[in-house]
Amino acid sequence: MKKKLYLLVLLLIAFSGLNCTLFGPQTEISPEFPGGEQELGNYIGLNLRYPDAAYDAGLEGTVFVQFYVERDGSISNITLKQGIAPELDEEALKLVQNMPSWLPGMRGRTKVRSRMTLPVNFTIKRV
Repeated sequence: MKKKLYLLVLLLIAFSGLNCTLFGPQTEISPEFPGGEQELGNYIGLNLRYPDAAYDAGLEGTVFVQFYVERDGSISNITLKQGIAPELDEEALKLVQNMPSWLPGMRGRTKVRSRMTLPVNFTIKRV
């Protein structure tokens, strides 16, 4: 229960810095997690696990995961852009690897490949 409360704090800031780079001609619509940012927050809250060793050691910070949303909405080329500790980095990568397909970026009526950077925040709330 205690960890769930801490993860709730993560939801509030987990996707505040979502960044998108679109390829090809100027894209008019950025890729979107199914259901939007609120559903992305729900997904993170349900699926992100704070590793016990990292939690016990008091490790905190933001892991930046970069990935591509392909024209069909699938997620590919998942890489660690900036990590903080192996156990937290691994958990953030796992979170993105298990994501459902996104709605792809669009330019007019054409779907385009897009590069995304998702910050995954690990914060321990001190009581």
